[in-house]
Amino acid sequence: MARGGGFTLLEVMAVLAVVAVLIALAIPAFRETLLNTRRDEALSGLTRSLHLARSESLRSGRATVVCSLDATGQCVPTDVDWSLGWQVFVKQDDDDTTRWADSDRLLLQQQASDGSLLSTNRRTYVYRPFNRRSTNGSFIFCDPRGARAARAVIVSHTGRPRISDRDAGGAPLTCPEVAP
Repeated sequence: MARGGGFTLLEVMAVLAVVAVLIALAIPAFRETLLNTRRDEALSGLTRSLHLARSESLRSGRATVVCSLDATGQCVPTDVDWSLGWQVFVKQDDDDTTRWADSDRLLLQQQASDGSLLSTNRRTYVYRPFNRRSTNGSFIFCDPRGARAARAVIVSHTGRPRISDRDAGGAPLTCPEVAP
C-alpha cells in the first residue's frame, strides 16, 4: 500500500515533545534576560537623571534637586523608597532646596520599573553649582531575584554616579524580600 504525503501521529508527537522540551529550557533564560533588561533600564534612567541634575546645576548656577515621587506624582523628600519614580528640578529661589515649589523648573519626571525596589540612604540629592559639595549617597536596586542580582548606584561627593554590584564600602548588597 502506498503511503500518503503527510506525517504519522507518532512523528507529530515526537516533534511536539522536542518543542515542549526546548520551550521548557528557554523560559527561565528568557525570564532572566527580561529581568536584567528591566534592571539595566532602571539603572540607566537613574544614572542619566543624576548626570542631568549635575550638569544643569553647573549650567544654570542654581541648585538642582533629585527627589522621589509619591503615588500622586509629587516630590516627597521625607521618603527613602524611590520605587514609584523620581523627578529632577531646578530651584528658582533660595528657599528650602529639598522641596518642590511652583516657581521651580521641572526637568524630568521618571517612573521606576514594576516589580522592583529602589531605595536610598538619602531623602533627596541636591546638586549645587560652582564646585560646592553635592549630596552623596547610594541607591540599591532589588528585584525578585534578591541580592544576587542587586545593583547599587553610588553617588560621590562631587555628584558623579557609578553602578556597582557592591555597596560603597565594598560589601555585598542586601535586599529585602521583593514580590515576584
